[in-house]
Amino acid sequence: MMKRMAIGALLAVSASWAGLPDVRDGKRDEAKPQSSDGPREPVLIPSGQVTWVKTYITSQRSEIWFLAPNHHAATDMDNDGDIDIVFTALDSDEPWWGQVYIAYNQGFPVFTVSAISPEVRTPYALDVDDRNGDGLKDVLYASARYDEDTWGDYYGHPFWLIAPSWTPIDLGEFDFPNHCAAWDFDHDGILDAVFGDENSAVYVSLTGGGGLKTVMSGYGEGVALGDFNEDGQMDIVSAGWGPVGVAINLGGGANWNAYQVHPKAAHGVQVGDVNGDGHLDIVGCHQDVMLLLGNGAGGFTPVTVYRNFADTLPGFGSLSESEVGIADIDGDGDKDIIVSTMRPLVHTIAWFDNMGGNPPTFQMWPVEPGTGQSSYGVEVRDVNRDGCVDVIAGVGANLYVWVNTDCATDITEGYDARPLPQLLFRGLFSRGALKLEGTRAVDKAFLEVYSATGARVASAEFSGKGFSLPLSLPKGTYVCVLRAEGERFTGKFSGEGAFVLKPIERVKPSEMEKREF
Repeated sequence: MMKRMAIGALLAVSASWAGLPDVRDGKRDEAKPQSSDGPREPVLIPSGQVTWVKTYITSQRSEIWFLAPNHHAATDMDNDGDIDIVFTALDSDEPWWGQVYIAYNQGFPVFTVSAISPEVRTPYALDVDDRNGDGLKDVLYASARYDEDTWGDYYGHPFWLIAPSWTPIDLGEFDFPNHCAAWDFDHDGILDAVFGDENSAVYVSLTGGGGLKTVMSGYGEGVALGDFNEDGQMDIVSAGWGPVGVAINLGGGANWNAYQVHPKAAHGVQVGDVNGDGHLDIVGCHQDVMLLLGNGAGGFTPVTVYRNFADTLPGFGSLSESEVGIADIDGDGDKDIIVSTMRPLVHTIAWFDNMGGNPPTFQMWPVEPGTGQSSYGVEVRDVNRDGCVDVIAGVGANLYVWVNTDCATDITEGYDARPLPQLLFRGLFSRGALKLEGTRAVDKAFLEVYSATGARVASAEFSGKGFSLPLSLPKGTYVCVLRAEGERFTGKFSGEGAFVLKPIERVKPSEMEKREF
């Protein structure tokens, strides 16, 4: 198919959505009703050393997609200190009308949801960052089927949506733009846009007069960013229907050296230091979950994390509709892998516990168990601010946060190397009261108590060595977070009994006191 591109043409408009037509053209009444099947009450999911609490956030349209590189889609969008969630939601049939939405965190787990784009065909992936340096986060997204010609062929457009009025900037017309990312490659102080044109090419749209650059051909599914040869220039990894490739930035985003790093397809890709050697690695998924260990010079060694996790998309070789994440889920100091898939063979969403070693080995645990659901995209972030990395994803029309109740992620040194703490707190929950006692007196301490769903149920400020707080709680698991003398302490209790609050740098999931009813 002949590609039609507005090369280097950036069409900015002056008012929110002004000049950018609602391409549904009066067809809003044809939108399908929301499909909101699925649990809305919290669901406890045991998962290795952690326990997830599946927490409902919102329902929108028929499908929620959550495809973002480098974990930028869960971030503070309104500068109020809370983690908000940016996602796309679509109808269930072609051409998949939908919009870009923000779920604003009003105090977890309460969110208000607003659409920030017009109705477009197939709003696909997105990235979030401050494009123009005004202190407000903007949204880059792609409408994969934005325009339709007289022969019924669709063409897509990537857009910036500029806060606060979400003024659109149109980056031109392409065959099927999907995954995208933002970075200032030409160092002009304005973010440039990277986007994949499905199985065709990866492009960079430079704002500093450089126009549109073809970075690599034959790729164009997932994209993510990282400095793979450690020269101070941001590089690009992209997947496609065939191989996974890397494009090395030769300077300023104007010239690139692209080459294959893995022969099999992947949909989403993410970048992080998984094996802890100081070099960036790449994670993706075809049928198998794969890890590409970087050497810091642009080379990679493949490692199979798990075989036959996802089914393939018929007619697309080894491509599966799977997205990935990287985060320290269990708080043991190394990076774990999270995978969601539209075509599950084992679990809809799973995390793979990094067991260490050279190369590292992994143990799989469920997040969304079983194969009865599908999920398109996954994000990882501490949404409820309890010190643990949570998982965010859509399942059908529902957006959920899987609250992680069993970790502490602020680990900076090995456990054995740290001296014994001078300050600890012991807790006792008994007969409707929560009692705390420190190893010594403190001038001021602030206590917060969270439910397993991440909702704050109590807070108090105290001084001295001991403290008692009347507390009437339903049966369940609760997390105490205490701040004193510049440190944060955490501990967990389930029902009546004693527990220990330790400095969060020292807490292992296995050390959390566990008492069941």
